[in-house]
Formats: sequence, C-alpha cells, structure tokens
Amino acid sequence: MSEVTSRSSASRGRGSGRGGRGGFAGRGGRRPNGSDKPDHSDSPAAFDDDADLGELRKLYGDKTSVIREMFPDWSEADVLFALQETNGDQSEAVTRIAEGTISQWGEVSKTKKPARTKAKDAPAAASTTNEQTTAPRAARGGRTVSEGGRGRGRATERGGRGGAPRGRTAQPSTNGATRSKENQQLSVPTEESSAWGETKIKADPVETKPVTELPASQPAAAAAKTWASMLRQSTAVDKPAPLQGHPKSKPAEAAEPAEAPQALPTRGGVGGGVVHVAGLGMQTRGLSLQATLASPTANPSIVLIEQLSKLAPQLANGDNTEAKNQAIQLSRQLTGSLSHPASTAVELAFAPFVTVAARIAIGMGLFKLIANNNAPISSKQLAERSGSEEMLIIRTLRPLASVGVVKEAGERQWEPTPVTHAMATEEISAGHRMIGEMIVGAAQKAPKYLKEYGYRCPTDPRDGFMQFAFQTKMTTFELFSSIPQVLKDFNLFMGNTMGARNYWVDWFPVEQQLLGGANDQAPLLVDVGGGKGHDLLAFHERYHGRGKLVLQDLDSVTDSVKSTFDPAIDVVTYDFFTVQPIKGARAYFYHHILHDWSDEKCSEILEALKKSMAPGYSKLLLHEMIVPEEGASTFHAMLDMTMMAFNAGMERTERQWHELLDKAGFEVIQFWMPPQEDADGIVEAMLKS
Repeated sequence: MSEVTSRSSASRGRGSGRGGRGGFAGRGGRRPNGSDKPDHSDSPAAFDDDADLGELRKLYGDKTSVIREMFPDWSEADVLFALQETNGDQSEAVTRIAEGTISQWGEVSKTKKPARTKAKDAPAAASTTNEQTTAPRAARGGRTVSEGGRGRGRATERGGRGGAPRGRTAQPSTNGATRSKENQQLSVPTEESSAWGETKIKADPVETKPVTELPASQPAAAAAKTWASMLRQSTAVDKPAPLQGHPKSKPAEAAEPAEAPQALPTRGGVGGGVVHVAGLGMQTRGLSLQATLASPTANPSIVLIEQLSKLAPQLANGDNTEAKNQAIQLSRQLTGSLSHPASTAVELAFAPFVTVAARIAIGMGLFKLIANNNAPISSKQLAERSGSEEMLIIRTLRPLASVGVVKEAGERQWEPTPVTHAMATEEISAGHRMIGEMIVGAAQKAPKYLKEYGYRCPTDPRDGFMQFAFQTKMTTFELFSSIPQVLKDFNLFMGNTMGARNYWVDWFPVEQQLLGGANDQAPLLVDVGGGKGHDLLAFHERYHGRGKLVLQDLDSVTDSVKSTFDPAIDVVTYDFFTVQPIKGARAYFYHHILHDWSDEKCSEILEALKKSMAPGYSKLLLHEMIVPEEGASTFHAMLDMTMMAFNAGMERTERQWHELLDKAGFEVIQFWMPPQEDADGIVEAMLKS
C-alpha cells in the first residue's frame, strides 16, 4: 500500500481545499515534539479514524459510486465532502465539480511507494516504545494531527475546527508495527466497508496478505495499490468482491414494484458513451452496468432493464403488439433514467437542430440518394450527385446519424436505416416541409404571444399563434389555401400518414357496434371531412355491399376525387359547421376533425350534427387521440402542442372528451383503445336520451 505524501508547502491555516481544508495533510509536514521525522498523520489508520468522514459516509455513502465513475481522480472522501456541500444532491454536486466550484478534500499521491514491511520484522516491544516516544501531541485548534489535519477557518464552516479538544487522544502513526482489521477492509471496495464507521482501532495484529496475489490478468504495475484504487468501487466483471455483504435478494426484491415504470426518477444515472455538457466544460464517462449492480440500493435503471428482459420471450413473437408497446415505453424510460439531468437539460435547448438538419437534408435530396444506393455512399459522392457542398453534407448528416435517421458506415460514409427509407418518401418529406415552415414558425412566437395574452390557451382560430406569427386574421386552413406549395404539402402529408398503423376497421368491432341492428334503408356510414377517403375505402373493402357509404369534405377536396372514386361511395361537398344534410345514418365518423378546434368551435360542429341524428339509433364515432390523464407519451404531448400552434386546437383525455360531449348533449358509450402505441382510439357516443 502506498503512502499519502504530506505537503510541506501547505499554508498554515488554509490549504488548497475550500472552507479551510488542507487536504490529507492540510497543515503541511509538521513534526511532533520529540521527533525529527515528519508526521504522517494522514496515513490510512488516522484517515479512517476521522469520525466526521465516517459520519458523512453513513449519510451519503450510497451516492458516491456514480460520481466517482464520472470523476475517477476524486477519492471517496472528496466526493463525500462535495455531497455535504450540496446537502446530498447528486446532480448539484456533479455540476459544481464540473464547474470547478467544489475543490477536492485532499490530493492522492501519484507516486507509488513500496509497501512497508517493518511491521513484520520489528518486535512488539520495540513497536510499543516507538509509539510512546513518537506519538504526536494535539494540534492547535483542539484536534490531533492524526485526525486529518484540516486547516483553520471559521467554526461555522466546514474545516473550521477550532476550540476545545473533541475528547480523543492522539493516535499513533501508522508507521508502527500493527495493522488493524478495519484498515484491511479498505482494500475491499464495497459500499459498506466497516472501516469508515469505526472510531476504535483494534489492537489485534493481523498478518497482511501479499499484494502479489492479484489475478494473473492484472498488470504487474497494479501490485502497489494507491488510496484511489482502494476507495474506488470495482467495475471489473471478474471481481465479485463489491457484492460481498449485500444479500442477492435485496436487488431482486426492489426490482419488481408494480408501478415502477410509471414514475421513475431521471436523476442519478449516467448514459453510456461520453456525454458532453455544453456551457459547463464537462464530459462524463458512462456508468458501467457492473458498478451499478454493486450498489446496495435499488437502481431505477436496473429495474427497467430487468423488466425489459422479462419481455424477451414475448418479443420473440414479432406479432405481439402489446409487448412491443411495453418495450418501447420501458426503453424510453430507461434512456431517461440513464441520462444525466444536466446533460438532458442542455441537450433539450439544441434539440430543434435535429429537425432543422432533417429539413436541410430533404432540400438537398440526401435521404433519397442514400436510400437508393445499394452500398454505403460517401459524402463526396453525395456532394457530386446533389450539387451541394461536401462539408455542409457532413455537418447536416452528423446530428441525424446521432439519432438513427441515417447510419455512419465509416469515415464520411453513409448508409440507410429503416428511418432513412421513411424519410425518403414524398409524403413524409412534405410533412417536414409544411410543419417546419408553418407550424414550427408559429410555435416560435408562442412565448411572446402567451405573455401578451396573460398565459391562456388560444381558443379563437383567427387569433392564435399562427395569426400572431404571420400577421393575419385568416384561419390556418384559409392561410394554407392561399399558399399553393404549403397546401399541396399539407394535403399530401395528411392523406398518407397511416404508416404502419392499422386502419380502424382492423380492430374496431364493426359487426357488433355498427352492422348489428342497422337499418338497410338508411345510410350506414358517413365519413365527415374524410379527405381522399382512406378510412372509408378501408371499410368498403372489408364490408363491401353492407350499406350506403358517404364521403364528405370541402369542394377543394371533393372536386379532385369525384371522377376517380369508387362509384359505390357517394362523394358530397359539405362544410361541417353547417347542418348535416345526410339524415338518420347509422354512424357519423370524424377522423382528426375535432382535435383541430377549441372546445367552443367543437360545440358548433356537434350542434350542426345533432339535428340530423336519429335518437337511440345514430352513433357518433370520433377517431381521435385519447391522451392518458397522466403519463402521456412524447408523441401525445407533442401532438397536443402542435394542435395548439396549428389552429388553437387540442388533443383530449377521456375526461376532456366526457366534458365536451356532455356539454354538447351527447353521452359517451365507450372509449375504444387502439392496439398500437400512440395511435388514434375511437370515442363512441350517442345523443342523450
């Protein structure tokens, strides 16, 4: 074991540490009376005997492993005092360490010295005599030199240990003949090492095992251990020592709380790889799984990993949609629990540049070029084929590769991922252009708009974010219609966004809820605002000839589809703010209509329908998002904000749907949830009796 080097040049009252701490040898290399040798009072035995440090370890010992993984040059003592300054707040401690506003408690000697062997050769009597003649006297301020030697400071601050002695006598230097059992335990890097909490040193000598008994795989240079190596928690897979003293059942018991996935903290973990935190000059190493497993307390990340592993048998069957949805949710929660809070907060500010990069790539045609190439394609080739600058291409594709939109196949080499192929489609490209140009443009003005309007949700479609941003009183639909390219992109995107999701007729009980009890003489299904009729065509294909089908939309839409539409379906021009012309149909189907509008406007739409419905027979089917009251997914939450910016609309929860429909004179029959995550459900309602 190497020794800790005293710093003879340390200042008298205040060392390099903040708050008057002088580190492991804060008062320099002072000599006790009667000795011509420097006092090594900062040696392991004296260090362990520091009651304050032991007390801190009891309070914060379970929080040190993560921080020490991030800052390996910080000893456990350094981290404990950093946690004391932040009242145990891991996040604040990490941030302040990175900023340099917390100094290390002491400095570890970088020079490895040979292990002392005099203890074996010297007789016990000689050892006793040596201890009696060289025992240091109490240092000024009432503390013995062997108690850590913290420098002077105010008594109210850390390091300000003035006044009367604390009642402990001076301890002998660790250069003596014996070595305590407590000190031996320091070489086992566990969370619960007993040496930190002990205040007595047992006198029974224990023979020290040679350090040469390391595994053969270890380099020879590691034989002489340093303080840092003794305090550092082991992360090596082939060393089970960190798990000693902790029953295996403890992590297992804590790993299966029923509600664990719903409300997991996102603090305290560090993601894999190297995380760079902008503005802090900080980079952190990823926390290894082995180190996390060594923690005696339940770790949210481990809980999530175990829950994910339990889904493996179900995921082996690629058709298990429910298992896939659970795995997706757990994976997102796992990402959050492993991410460092400061890193996540800073990355959030830069997140918009990913979508900006996507729009730039669409403009240069990069996704199509990458997707259509049969092999990895270089940045130079992309530049030649797109007519763009190579460096711009590299800088544009970097953020996209970081989130899996494209893949780096080598230095300046790119190949497609499944997302690349999706981005290469004209429909999704149109959505990125329209949303980025218009909706995001409006959302950027939202903070200023909401401040001026007293932080209230917009409800007027002629006085919302869009109107504020583009200085107009037109509704969003009127504004889009006045810009041909935007209107084209909007219709293309909205008419082809089903993606891999099922149509409603694939999972809704049509036979039971619609066809059963239907009147053959009345229209069966009216698709209100149905666009190009994708939903109605899917119904017609599945239930051909079961009843009359009607597609309704504005003339700008119906005029473009009438000549090519299936003659079995009636195409009717209709504005849903006016009275419904089709009377007594079995069902009136609205897909993504009400989410465009505020509650006030939705009430107008529903009022225009009520007079045409047959009480006790006609049904209202709203094919819309049903947002959870709590725990909404990112997609649910982002789409809701999008609708606010788009036309003062909103996505609604079950409670909001109940309130809206009840006020309009409808009764909710049932909420039908979709089989796929983040897909639209169906709200089934009828007129109140």
